[in-house]
Amino acid sequence: MAGPIAMGLVGDAEPAEIVAYFSARGIDAVLFDAAKVCGPDHIVSARLHAERAFEGGWNRSRTPAMETILYAAGERQIQVAKPLMDPVRGKPMGAVLSGDGDYDLSDIGMERDDSVIASSDGKLAALGIGNPLGLDPADLALEAVAMLELEKK
Repeated sequence: MAGPIAMGLVGDAEPAEIVAYFSARGIDAVLFDAAKVCGPDHIVSARLHAERAFEGGWNRSRTPAMETILYAAGERQIQVAKPLMDPVRGKPMGAVLSGDGDYDLSDIGMERDDSVIASSDGKLAALGIGNPLGLDPADLALEAVAMLELEKK
């Protein structure tokens, strides 16, 4: 993989099982509740900001995965971001993958469905972001990711 990629996942696997599956193949996977993912760029940007935070030394968490969750949630506190973004077994999930490796989602009973990570005003509201001007929800989610970096510096 050239850089992180985002995808939507549907199926009945446990989130920990999905992460372990990718990890065994040399791929770092961060999973999210798809109901709070406002487009693929939202979680890819969160991953890139997390990597930059670790490189710059302004990370707030111990792992890039948790830092990615903080950025995706637009939250500075893990105790707020994690419950907000945590995926739930049997519900659609968003995933951001980093690393090279081969995988077949059917091995773990999952299917790729990128429609579950499409942006919407409802997802934006679930993140706690208002949209009174009717702007593109995906753009506002990206702004929230970028704003967190400014707040942390």
